[in-house]
Amino acid sequence: MMRERVFSRHYQLLSGLIIGALLCCFMYFILAPQIKSYARVRIELAAESDKLLKARAAAAAFNLESDRLKQAREDYEAKSGPFKQVTRDGSDIIFLGLTAASSNIAAAEIIPGDIIEKEHTFELPVKVVLQGDYRSLINFYKDIENNNSANLLEIRSLQIETINQISGAKGQAVAVKPGTVKAGAGIVIFSAKDPAGKLYLEEMSKWLTGRGDVFKPAAAVTPAPELDGYLETHAEQFSHPMPEARPAETGITVQKTKPDPPAGAGS
Repeated sequence: MMRERVFSRHYQLLSGLIIGALLCCFMYFILAPQIKSYARVRIELAAESDKLLKARAAAAAFNLESDRLKQAREDYEAKSGPFKQVTRDGSDIIFLGLTAASSNIAAAEIIPGDIIEKEHTFELPVKVVLQGDYRSLINFYKDIENNNSANLLEIRSLQIETINQISGAKGQAVAVKPGTVKAGAGIVIFSAKDPAGKLYLEEMSKWLTGRGDVFKPAAAVTPAPELDGYLETHAEQFSHPMPEARPAETGITVQKTKPDPPAGAGS
């Protein structure tokens, strides 16, 4: 009996040790790594959940952002439109002359300078000398700077002087109409550095090319439909003798302008 009791007690102790060892192995090799993996996966899951929430918010705001992008592109096209002018073909220079003619102003001289290349734009300095009544000149300069969509320009300088008399064809002093003034302005025309241009400017550029044969009469056309009929006004303004011009303050020498001789004068 005694032997059986001792054997039973040893058996229980051995069984407890084996069970304890198995539990320790389970905790150390299986349960602990799983707990660590669970904690790591839980952190990753929280991070991915945040990303998912941000993605859902971005998807919900996609339509709104698309509308904003469309509006921004429309605003950009509207604001960059005046810059899309070609300054190398001279079309904007002739447009100034035609606009002056449509305002009953004689464009005595329009002298372009060298194109200045800036970081994002081209700048074309132009010296403009006009003759006419004071109110018409002021309205003309206001119109080309504020209300003219064909050219984006800025008036940098303006000098106005009255004209009491001008030199006639034989050097004699000739009285002019009261209120006649002469205005010399320094204008800068802006253009995009890589402009696409507009179709009507291309037509105006062709009009500026002139005729290849000097004996072929020029076509009586105007490149700007809105100025049709005003070329006669410009010619009428220049049919009278023009005043002698003086060198401009900008350093550009202004040449004397004389009216063309009438047809058949040399015969």
